[in-house]
Amino acid sequence: MSTGKIELDQIKKQQLEFQDLVDECNRNELGQCAKLLAMYIAVYKQEFGELPIENLLNMSESLLVGQELSQIIQDGIEEASSMLRMVHNEQQRPKATFYYKPSCSTIN
Repeated sequence: MSTGKIELDQIKKQQLEFQDLVDECNRNELGQCAKLLAMYIAVYKQEFGELPIENLLNMSESLLVGQELSQIIQDGIEEASSMLRMVHNEQQRPKATFYYKPSCSTIN
């Protein structure tokens, strides 16, 4: 079953909002977001095992966006937006408290 116009419009809206957020952020914030999302994936892998990369590749090459893929896309954009928003908002505070600095071996 393919995705309806309303869902596709929602995905487009999410993508535009995410792009606006990306445009507001600096390179360090984008890098921080990528590190935190990578940690998130690593935690998932420790708990549940390897991610099925072949399935992800097949989905990304699909010409038809079904209900399942639509939900995955929407959830993925929301995860990325939430993480980037958290990092960006934290950097606006006078003393950032949640910032991953591997050179210090701490998350502060």
